[in-house]
Amino acid sequence: MKRSQSVRYSDPSPPSAPSLYKSLVARQKNVKNLFKGGAIKETMGRLIIKFFIYESVAPNKSNSHHFKNMIMGTQYAGMGIEPPSPYEIKYKYLDNEV
Repeated sequence: MKRSQSVRYSDPSPPSAPSLYKSLVARQKNVKNLFKGGAIKETMGRLIIKFFIYESVAPNKSNSHHFKNMIMGTQYAGMGIEPPSPYEIKYKYLDNEV
C-alpha cells in the first residue's frame, strides 16, 4: 500500500506469500515416503539427528555401543514394530536392566 492511499480505500491485492496451510509442499512426509528414492542412509541420518536435536542428546552419544545395538535391533525387527511406550520403558524394560 502506498503512503498516499487511505486505509479505507486500499487496493485489495492478494497476499505476497501463498498460504502454506493447505499446501501439499508444506505437509510433512510420512516415514514410508521418506525411504522412496533409494537414499536410505541419508534418510535414517535425518530421522536420527532430529531425535538428537529435539531431545538434547549429545552427538558423541552415537559412538555408544548401546546406540549402535538399538539401530541394528530396529533394522533387524523391520517395519511394523511399535516402539515401547513410556510405561513399558519404565516398568518393564528398566526393571529388567536394574
